[in-house]
Amino acid sequence: MIVFRFMSNEEFEKYKAGEIIEGRRQKSESDSFGKYVICFMPIGGDITDMSEIECEPERAYEYLDGIVSDEICAVFQASDDIFEKGRGKYLNPYDVPAFMRVQEVYSPLYQKNDFTLLSYCKNAHCVWNKDDKWIWNREIT
Repeated sequence: MIVFRFMSNEEFEKYKAGEIIEGRRQKSESDSFGKYVICFMPIGGDITDMSEIECEPERAYEYLDGIVSDEICAVFQASDDIFEKGRGKYLNPYDVPAFMRVQEVYSPLYQKNDFTLLSYCKNAHCVWNKDDKWIWNREIT
């Protein structure tokens, strides 16, 4: 499965160093899991009632702005069986104050051994605010 995640520079450095990154966000029982998890979004995942919008990093930032760290957006390849599936509830940026449900996948932890970095983009908020194209890096520096 190909997934993406917005993260801090600190988390990205931990990933690059091969450290195990554990979940810090607790999902409530009603949301899905009732345990600490790390949230990812599958590339091309669906958004309920918004079939014209695909879940891609550049589009997802519209409804994740202010919720996620925007220092790095990383795209990973990982085995499907690592994840549990669910849906997150987000404010619909196209129909405020309505909400929408977005496909998400969760894992209690992740590390370099199980998640292959495909590409990453630095400073997503700067790129987004300027309407520039996102510059995706393929080499880890």
